[in-house]
Amino acid sequence: MAITIEQIRHGIAWKMVDRFQKGYELKDKSMARLLGISDSTFARHRRNEISLGLVESDRFCRAMAIFELATRIFETKERAMRWLQRLQPGLAEKIPLEILDTEPGSRAVQRLLTQIEHGVLP
Repeated sequence: MAITIEQIRHGIAWKMVDRFQKGYELKDKSMARLLGISDSTFARHRRNEISLGLVESDRFCRAMAIFELATRIFETKERAMRWLQRLQPGLAEKIPLEILDTEPGSRAVQRLLTQIEHGVLP
């Protein structure tokens, strides 16, 4: 699903975050980390259905693109999630899901996924 710059600037609606989280069966703690917010802030957003701020919306958009790419490459959400949750030699033994909260981490994961997609293994 494409997210527009305006949606990011105005804040991603909580319903979209919730749908994404449920679709990939992400725990609240993982989702909070992905968004770069504390567990308590995440819980408050959920409880009050608060839209994400600009920074969190941007992180969400990047993460969503990575998850969609991984799902396309590995063909199912389940296989994509297994890959995203395991140590990856091509990421200096880091877990992709744990570095998606930063721009450099997201780029590294995207680069590795693109290499895998094109048959270039690390």
